[in-house]
Formats: sequence, C-alpha cells, structure tokens
Amino acid sequence: MLHTIKYSFLRLLRNKEEIFWILCFPIILAIFFKAGFSGINDSEKISPIPVGIVSENKENFESFKKVAESLEENNDTQLLKIQYISKEKAYELLKSNKIDGILTVKDKVTVTVSAGMSDKAINQSILNSIVKQYNTSKNAFLEVAAKHPEKLTSMISNTSEIQSKEISLTDRKNSDTFTQYFYNLLAMACLFTSMAGMRISIDNQGNLSLLGSRRCISPTNKLISVIGELISFTGFNFICNFIAYLFIVIVLKIDLTPHFPLAVLTLFISTLTGISFGFFVGAFSSASENIKNAICMSLSMLFCFMSGLMIGNMKIVVEKIFPVFNKINPAVLISDSFYSLSVYNTFERYCQNIITLVIMITAFTIGGFLLTRRKKYASL
Repeated sequence: MLHTIKYSFLRLLRNKEEIFWILCFPIILAIFFKAGFSGINDSEKISPIPVGIVSENKENFESFKKVAESLEENNDTQLLKIQYISKEKAYELLKSNKIDGILTVKDKVTVTVSAGMSDKAINQSILNSIVKQYNTSKNAFLEVAAKHPEKLTSMISNTSEIQSKEISLTDRKNSDTFTQYFYNLLAMACLFTSMAGMRISIDNQGNLSLLGSRRCISPTNKLISVIGELISFTGFNFICNFIAYLFIVIVLKIDLTPHFPLAVLTLFISTLTGISFGFFVGAFSSASENIKNAICMSLSMLFCFMSGLMIGNMKIVVEKIFPVFNKINPAVLISDSFYSLSVYNTFERYCQNIITLVIMITAFTIGGFLLTRRKKYASL
C-alpha cells in the first residue's frame, strides 16, 4: 500500500491540469472576488432596519414593545427603526419597500417580509432572529414563572442584554454577504476533487484504461490498491485546498479563521467528500472518461450554483421552493459548515452538517468499492 501511495502522489505532482483546477483556479477566482468586493464592506454603512409593528394582542404587545424599543434606543448598536401602525398600513409600506418587515404581535410574534428582495436578505435574517429569540425567551419566562418564580426577576434583567448583544454582534458582524462567496468558493474547490476521485475508479477498470487493464491482471489485491490511491489522492488534494485556504486568509486577508482547527477539519472532510463522490461516479457505469468527467464537473457546478456561488441569495430561493435539496447539497453543507463556525456560539448546526457529509462519504465510498470490485471482463 505504501508503494501505491508514494507513486500515486508522484503521479499527481506531474498532473498539471489537475493542479490548475484544484489549486490555481480557486486562487485566481478568489483574487477576482477580492478585487470585485474590495472596499464595498468598508463603505457600506449599517443602518437601522425600518420595521412596522402591528398589535393584535395588547397583553403581549407591551412586553414585546420594551424589547423592540431597547433595540431602537441604543445609538451605538441601534438595530431597529420602528413604526407602530395598522395591519393595512404595514402591508402598504412593505409593498412599497419603505419598511423591510412587519412584526405582528399576537399570542406569539410573527415576522412578514417580501420575497425575492436579495438586497434585504441580511435585514430579513436579523428580524427573524429577533422574533425567534423573543418567542423562545417568552416561553422560558412562562416556564420559570410557573416552576421557579423567585428566579424570574434576575432572568428578565439578563435576557435583554444578552439578546441585544447576540443580535448586534453575531448576526450583523458575521453575516457578511460577500464572505459567503469565499465559503462557496472553498466548497467549489473541494467538490472539484471529484475529478480526481473519478480517476481512481477509471484507473482500476480494465475496460476504461490501459492502467486499469494491467491492474486487473496484477497479483496486487485491488482493494489495497484502491485504498492506497484514495489515501494518496485525498492527501494531495487536501494540501492543494489548504494552500488555497491559506492564500485567501493570509494574502487576501479574508477572515475565515474562527475555530481554526475545526476549519481545517472541515476542509479535510469536504475534500474527502469530493473524492468519494467522484470515486462513486467513476465506478457507477462503463461510460467513457470524458462523459464521467463532464458529469463530475457539471454536478459540482450545479451544486455550487444552488449554494450561492454565482447568485448570493440562491440558497434562500432553493430553501423556499425545495428545502430538502439544501439538506443534501454537499456545496451547501460545506459552505454552511464554515459559516456556522463564524456565526454561531454553539456547534449544533456545524455538527449536523459534518455528520451529513460523513454519511455521504461513507455511502459514496462503499458504493464505489462495491461497483469497482464487481467488474468482470470477458477479455482484456
């Protein structure tokens, strides 16, 4: 196996085409992104979100009003610009884009926003976060009041400060629209390794390559040969992706380093996802190398397009139309893993993404092994 790993690695070093697509192309694209987005964030002034509040429950309205006004009155971290209006007036202002959302106070607070407003995506996300946190806190208050009323006063005094800090520092600071493109760029680089994974399958099929023919009649166990190549190809492509990642962080100075060890782990798992996906595609049929190459490239670009690499709010559009696709799209899972490390204080969402990727890797790898080992030929 060590022999296979060594010479597979040396063969990859001589493959200029693969080095270009895995290493050079993401770096070139990152430079273009940096040039295109340069200065936009620095010149972009964060303004309070214009919002209409509609009261349909007087008792709940008073408590929510205090929370909303605390987010409006702080001059340093002012999040909201509030109008208390009727339901009809609110929808009129929302339709004319004079407010970014409507907060309707019923038994619980709901948020209404306009669909298709990509330039308001961050503001809409913040409003959703405010409403979600308020409703969650309210339920917690009711439970504490029923079971431990002596703790209610201290809980109320702490919650407002925590909510304001989390919304202003977490959602605003790390929901940088343009940084999302770099997360998706890393996802693209990792999925491009599928072409390398496809090469492993082709090089082990006697009817698709001369090297595959020689290996089929070789006394070397095919399983050992395939495992050795998977290790070699994964290591080589991970190094290329890691170099591209360091270039983006150090040279272009894009902050992608929160929880750096986990970011590196994400990069490795994402690279392995691309390799295993290509390995499965390569073993799936007896189609020619060019056809399989086109399939890997086309699917990788489709996944990246749906995750927002070309159009920033595409993931939101897909979420509204076909949300299940976002849960199985590897590009979304990869980019969202990096995003989760930057935005959230907990690792719940990150772990969900990583576990899903590991399941995909396992399924693709086992499927590729089974399909590759079952190949039989009448003659070579």
